[in-house]
Amino acid sequence: YDFRCLFLTMPRVKLFHRIDSRCEQIIHNGLLKEVVSLVHTHNLRSDTQAGHSIGYRQALEYLDKIWGFPTDDGIYQTKIPLVDMKRHFLEFIFLYQARTRQLAQ
Repeated sequence: YDFRCLFLTMPRVKLFHRIDSRCEQIIHNGLLKEVVSLVHTHNLRSDTQAGHSIGYRQALEYLDKIWGFPTDDGIYQTKIPLVDMKRHFLEFIFLYQARTRQLAQ
């Protein structure tokens, strides 16, 4: 057999910029809504295989940190002051992007 191995590369800075943009687009297109829906319809949890995947894991951690999960009557209760919401959201985005970049290395 004649084997050939090809590698696709691009400058690291350009790759990381594309990854970061794609992560932001995924969040904008409804990642958090999707995770909440999966929690309710398919019992998605952080200790499941799907819950460990990049994106879902960070979203589950973020949602648990901000709102927790609903009580039996379906009510969410904010766990942190509203002034800290933006900081936690930016941390969620940063962690999601960082884990995705690590996968690409």
